[in-house]
Amino acid sequence: MPPEKESKKTIMLKWIFFDFDGTLVNSIPHLYNAYAEFLNFFDCPASPEEFSTINGPSLKEIIDILYKNHSLKEDKKYLYAHYDSLIKHAYTSKITPFADSEPTLKVLKKLGFLIALSTSSHRAYVEKFIEHNSWQTYFKHCIFADDVLHGKPDPEIYLLTLEKTAAKPEEVLVVEDSHNGIQSAKKAGLSAIHIVRNNQEKKYTVPYITSLKDIFSVMETYI
Repeated sequence: MPPEKESKKTIMLKWIFFDFDGTLVNSIPHLYNAYAEFLNFFDCPASPEEFSTINGPSLKEIIDILYKNHSLKEDKKYLYAHYDSLIKHAYTSKITPFADSEPTLKVLKKLGFLIALSTSSHRAYVEKFIEHNSWQTYFKHCIFADDVLHGKPDPEIYLLTLEKTAAKPEEVLVVEDSHNGIQSAKKAGLSAIHIVRNNQEKKYTVPYITSLKDIFSVMETYI
């Protein structure tokens, strides 16, 4: 288990805020390939280390980061459109849900928990995916990159999710797969657990699980 455990909550847990990419859907390998293809197009090197820094920020912020890191000369609108086309292709033809995602969402709903989605991906990508997989019934609220000015690790997306759900911080547990996402949740004053997928970065500053089905044992700490 993790190096640290967060204190037990005195208020009943009511809400689960889920990240999307790498948490509910197996998108990270495909998003890495999109990132690498984007940089290769401009004869720039890709690296897992750099990719980990852009797992969380919005696409606009990603372009700003890569523009600076690689001294790109092209117009940012062109860069955005090019990267956007690669991501859209990944979502429409390659990205699939993790096998444990829908069963976990289904059980959480049956148990009476309320579920929100807080993702740094854009509405256009995610809504189509949710509709295609008939997941609309699980989410009470969905917050997308389009709804905020600053992506993760900035806390804005989780602060907005709190506002939209009218949830108290003590009633919320966040499930994230990235260090940036965990930092975003913690800065918003929320408890979080780290879902470890695809041999990701080993920065476990909160309780971690290797399958979403393990969320229920961790949730007992907060109930």
